[in-house]
Amino acid sequence: MLLLSVDYLLSLALTELARRSWSLFYLPKIALQIILLQN
Repeated sequence: MLLLSVDYLLSLALTELARRSWSLFYLPKIALQIILLQN
């Protein structure tokens, strides 16, 4: 039962990390593309 909750918390942490890394990696790329398109 404890192992199940640890696994659940780990998956939640990985999901949150994935969201943050997605925004960290892709938002600058999107901003760069917008800047390049405007020039």
